[in-house]
Amino acid sequence: MNKMYIDVEPSRTQVVITRDGEFSEYYIEPATADKLVGNIYKGKVVNILQGMKAAFVNMGLERNGFLDVGNILLDKTVLSDEEAGKLNRFDIKEDDEVMCQIVKEPFGTKGPRITLNISIPGRFIVFSPVLDYVGISRKIEDEEIKSRLTKLVEENKKGSFGYIIRTAAACACEDEIVAEMRLLEKEWEKIKENFENSEPCKIIYNDGDLIKRTLRDMLTLDINEIITNDEKLYNILSSDALYKRYKTELYSGEEDLIYFYGFTPKIENLLKRKVQLKNGANIVIEKTEALTVIDVNTGKFVGSDNFQKTIMDTNLIAAEEIARQIKLRNIGGIIIVDFIDMENEDNKKELLKTLEKAFKNDKQKAAVVGITGLGLVEITRKKSRGSINSQLLQNCPYCHGDGYVQSGEFVIMKLRQAIEKLVAEADPPALVVRVHPTVFSKIFAQRYLEKDSAGPWKKIRIYIIPDESLHIEDFFVQVETNIVLDLPNSAKMLY
Repeated sequence: MNKMYIDVEPSRTQVVITRDGEFSEYYIEPATADKLVGNIYKGKVVNILQGMKAAFVNMGLERNGFLDVGNILLDKTVLSDEEAGKLNRFDIKEDDEVMCQIVKEPFGTKGPRITLNISIPGRFIVFSPVLDYVGISRKIEDEEIKSRLTKLVEENKKGSFGYIIRTAAACACEDEIVAEMRLLEKEWEKIKENFENSEPCKIIYNDGDLIKRTLRDMLTLDINEIITNDEKLYNILSSDALYKRYKTELYSGEEDLIYFYGFTPKIENLLKRKVQLKNGANIVIEKTEALTVIDVNTGKFVGSDNFQKTIMDTNLIAAEEIARQIKLRNIGGIIIVDFIDMENEDNKKELLKTLEKAFKNDKQKAAVVGITGLGLVEITRKKSRGSINSQLLQNCPYCHGDGYVQSGEFVIMKLRQAIEKLVAEADPPALVVRVHPTVFSKIFAQRYLEKDSAGPWKKIRIYIIPDESLHIEDFFVQVETNIVLDLPNSAKMLY
């Protein structure tokens, strides 16, 4: 039984998909988030990089969009040699007004990646007005169905438009498919009209929010039931013939839908670096700006007497979980996996086949490239919208994105320097120092600063106070001139 849960709240929308009871897919979108991928703009070219065959386009967003020559045509495989050769030229110039579509969200300091190759997705068809081509999803494997759908679309296509048949079309009736073709063609006419009438650097088509994209892109044929807490959405699902094949339930409980069905701890686990495997082994996921690195460890799994079998069993279990975590966390780009070293070539081939099979039903295009010369497995996965980390995490205000805090030893070293400076400048009779309790314990347990207290600071009374309100990296040093000090019971004199 496969289920889809759609939790709609004023602040955000969440979608969970379970397959045979297993937490399989998760999506979240804050109500205030800018939904950029799929949106179409009337852009203005502001800079041409002929050496890179690329351009920057102002669309009225915070950062300019990046357009490379590869995003001028959708599918170069359908071009003649002469047409393909034209890709060596970048036939736009500064101040040109272009219709462009965002294909990848901005990331870090990089602006969104854009294309001139407009496409408008429907539930059964992706309409491409710039390319005369009929394609079909590779996930439709039945040759008879492929032939029937291709013939249907070719007989009903208009002009030199392109149509790509989506997987969901395999179980749709012909009238539904043709009706959507006409609807997308009308949408294109509106987009063209908006482009003509709009000022430059303005949006002319919005691809919609998470609910719209969920029903269009994620509501696959294998879903048996939809559960939502949104009455408006429930009424659409219950009354629209397009969704009649799905059982629909309106959740009206007082508890949060996601919490009620037990998904909260599973979502929290998606933010952890370490993932425990069912056999006691684990994987560690590290995200960097350039790529994602995943390390496989045997952990507590000791396996059988056969060492190579233990390694192979761990790697195969890890491969399936790695694919699952990549999809759940929506990790894209270059992914490097350090599996446990294997000597047997047949085992290596089996591992790659297991990974490929695990990615077979991934909605994002993923490819298992192979094993590098260093024995690492390289995977690439299409980037589009942000990962779960980008949605649910923010840069640490303490470590400023470094991912670490300073050690107690380093904080004490800085404290020593601060005291030395005060002693040299003011020669105070007493100092009161406030530090984090962890640093407080380290100072006295390991007798840090003992030598200084017996030497240059021996005439100065120095009191250390543990203060839980301080960050572990912070401390506060105060000069005291009074003979009698009012100190808390937790204060301790430095030697």
